[in-house]
Amino acid sequence: MSQKISRRLSQGARFHFPDKCIYCEQAKGNTISYPVRGTTSQRIGGGIAGVGGVYRVWSASTTLQVPYCEKHHREAIRVRAILRAAVVAGVPLGAALGYALPLILWLLRRGAIESDCFGCALVPAVLGAVLLPGVLEWLVRMILCRYSEPFANTPRSRAYASGSPGSLVPYPFSGLLGMRVDVKSSSEIELEFANDEIAQEFDGLN
Repeated sequence: MSQKISRRLSQGARFHFPDKCIYCEQAKGNTISYPVRGTTSQRIGGGIAGVGGVYRVWSASTTLQVPYCEKHHREAIRVRAILRAAVVAGVPLGAALGYALPLILWLLRRGAIESDCFGCALVPAVLGAVLLPGVLEWLVRMILCRYSEPFANTPRSRAYASGSPGSLVPYPFSGLLGMRVDVKSSSEIELEFANDEIAQEFDGLN
């Protein structure tokens, strides 16, 4: 059972973690620097029917130094690289598929491709480049959950393994195994830990 902890966020705030891996509690071997930034806005005038106007904006940022053992540090870096590669590969692949599919269908129906077809295929190409990266990343996440226990146990990622309805709208993987960071506003941050012991130690240190 994961545990959530909320803390006040301010500019340059320092959060202290136990001097051990936040996933398995083994000796710390390395850290991942994770920048966070929170923003809050308030409309102070202008606008019509709630649209537009003048806003006052507050922001705060800091960097978390999250400790891991060498094993889980390598795994966190590897999982993040795989997911990023899936997104990057999805853009040209989606564009190519979106561009080729209408031309193939036209060729099968008419037996020849006219010059106008190339222009018409641009819209499906753009849609493919936008949509396929997300679909491909989702599929890769499902596969990773089967082969990476730390990733499957990371808060908000376990929905992929359980097949719950929320699995279609998960929090994006930040690169932190066993932990989720949710910046609520410019003054509040929420951390969710897979390891309850680590959560209690973090709570005591902060």
